[in-house]
Amino acid sequence: MRRRLHLIFQTLLAVSLCMLAIPLGIATAGEATRELYIDRLADTARFAELGEPALRTSRLRGVADEMTRYNELFGIQAALLNRYGEVVASAPLALRMTPAMRASAELVISGGQLTPESAIWPWQSRPLIVGAPVVAGDELIGVALTISSTEHLRGRVFLVWISFLLVCLVALLASNAAVPWLMRWVLRPVRDLDKVARSIADGNLSSRVTLTTGPSELRGLTASFNAMSEKVEKMVENRRNFVSHASHQIRTPLTVLRLQLENVGDHLPESGKAELQSAIDEVDRLTRICHALLRFAQAEIEDPADTSVDVSELAAEAVLRWGRVAEKVDVGLSLSGVGVSARVDPDLLNQVLDALIDNAIKFSPPSGRVVVEIRARPPWAVINVVDNGCGMSREDARNALEPFWRGAGTQNVHGSGMGLAIAATLIAHSGGRLTLIPGGERGLTARVLLPIGVAGQPYV
Repeated sequence: MRRRLHLIFQTLLAVSLCMLAIPLGIATAGEATRELYIDRLADTARFAELGEPALRTSRLRGVADEMTRYNELFGIQAALLNRYGEVVASAPLALRMTPAMRASAELVISGGQLTPESAIWPWQSRPLIVGAPVVAGDELIGVALTISSTEHLRGRVFLVWISFLLVCLVALLASNAAVPWLMRWVLRPVRDLDKVARSIADGNLSSRVTLTTGPSELRGLTASFNAMSEKVEKMVENRRNFVSHASHQIRTPLTVLRLQLENVGDHLPESGKAELQSAIDEVDRLTRICHALLRFAQAEIEDPADTSVDVSELAAEAVLRWGRVAEKVDVGLSLSGVGVSARVDPDLLNQVLDALIDNAIKFSPPSGRVVVEIRARPPWAVINVVDNGCGMSREDARNALEPFWRGAGTQNVHGSGMGLAIAATLIAHSGGRLTLIPGGERGLTARVLLPIGVAGQPYV
């Protein structure tokens, strides 16, 4: 947004400067041309006055000498022509009449007025021709011409244009230096709003925008944003409280129900023991779901500890902890990678590792293999839990991080469907990210990204 506003401001300024500088440059050239024309018109009229008696009496020596002195002093050519367009006196003496000079003389002789057609531009090299009629009584008997070089005029106009250009460039450079400060001032309320929005996104739902100045539209947006934040905070808090309270309230009757079912078992015949055990298993499953709900609610409420831990060490302990479980189902479990530290609560990371390794072992086939890989990819410490199990599609990999989601072929697999959701929530609260990456036809990689600490020595 800042770049766009900067570009818009600079573009508008450039267009405004052009709209001012171009007409001013045109007016400057026109004014300079008119000044030169008026100055030469006075000199030409004087030669016309001197030429009137000279043409009547054919005594041209005086006017020729005057033109010569004028040419020597100012470098301006002059000529006196009779009514037939013939040159009778000129300076220099061998003046060559160009088509433009003859056309100008014919125009004056025919009674027209010789005025500059337009401004003389710096890229034009044509001279300025000024003519004045020589009149005796009411009869036109000749024409006086002056032919002036426009080199000085063109140079002066060019310098003025260059000065205009430099002023515009200075204005653009000055505005370019001032615009960032102006943009910061204009966008300060938006930055405050963005800062609070990021804080809320990071889990600090009590953040609010305190904006008392600025445009009324932004103040109204701030009030609406704060009202929305309060509603979101209340809704999240109510949901957390409901989940926590419901889990606590349901666990007690479930425990009582299980005890009662176990007591009933002593009075049932052997034929009913199987159905009783099925009922007890369902109660156990409900109890696990309640525990998972409680952990999920606590994961959203608790703030992660800001500590640096050795990820490789915790991963090694987790692999050792789950090694016997993997052996019982004939699944190989190993650790590879490098020593790396990450900023995460160790208890939180242990919960995540347990959930991911448990899932990987659970869905691996006999003689399968699960590898916990530790990598350093600044600014992240990477933990990959790779298995060669049945895998899942990309859509299922996205859905698997949602609470209670179960795959189509895993409905009868032991679990509550909350493990990955809890792990994703815990990792997100630590500033990291959990993603599931399908391995193609088989296998799945659960990837954990955590803010990196200090890398250690290789760990094999």
